[in-house]
Amino acid sequence: YKMKGVFFMVSRQELKRVSKAQLSGNWGICAISMAVYIALIVLISIVGLPFEPLTTIVVAVIAFCVSAGFTCMFLKITKDEKVKIGDIFVSGRIYLRSFGFYLFESIIVYIYSFIITIIGAFLSFGVLLTSGAIEYLSSDNVGIGTVISTGITLVLIILVLMLPVYILLLYVSQATFLICEDKDNMGVFKSMGASLDMMKGNVLKLFVLNFSFIGWYILSIATLGIGLLWLIPYVGVTNCNFYRQLVKENPDVEDILLDKEKSYTMY
Repeated sequence: YKMKGVFFMVSRQELKRVSKAQLSGNWGICAISMAVYIALIVLISIVGLPFEPLTTIVVAVIAFCVSAGFTCMFLKITKDEKVKIGDIFVSGRIYLRSFGFYLFESIIVYIYSFIITIIGAFLSFGVLLTSGAIEYLSSDNVGIGTVISTGITLVLIILVLMLPVYILLLYVSQATFLICEDKDNMGVFKSMGASLDMMKGNVLKLFVLNFSFIGWYILSIATLGIGLLWLIPYVGVTNCNFYRQLVKENPDVEDILLDKEKSYTMY
């Protein structure tokens, strides 16, 4: 099953089915591109060991640029177009806007992480104090089961505290694709605003969609990571099709992408 143009999916099963159909004829190029990218990163990391931390910075820049390039490649695949390795090289404006978005995301995550670290420290101390785990360090009266249950509790506290920032990242996740559309009046903040609108009522859908790939990730790990050469494009194209569904459901955003409107306004 293949159609030209924008896809409108009603279920994650259909999203996956169409994504696999679109990847037909593109699996090889995607896998080769991923393999070349990974080989390049490994080579630079090994050769550049004497030049740390400069090597780490270089690898991070390459990884960032290639990530934006792969997103553009996957978007092209969802238009039923054949791709080539050179498609991962995109315009400078996409790189700059993607970097701006990545920088904004990083600042939010770091600030939030700092805050929850402080909160988590106090909560963790309270849990350790009330559970008797602290006494276990100097006494044999507390069983190992108490320490294990305390550890599980601490992990759950961390996960709960991280949930809000993860939800926020899901809300702005579509900005990545909007930026790769490379429209004049769809910069970083307007892309984020459009993403917030598009993701209203769709956060759980996106979470479930990506979680549904967990079995494939486990199998890929079992192949020593080789399976990721095909899994990453599969996941990427599926997410791009999810994005196209959201665009179809948001006429204001769609008009910008079709050049019917010059600027996007949230309200």
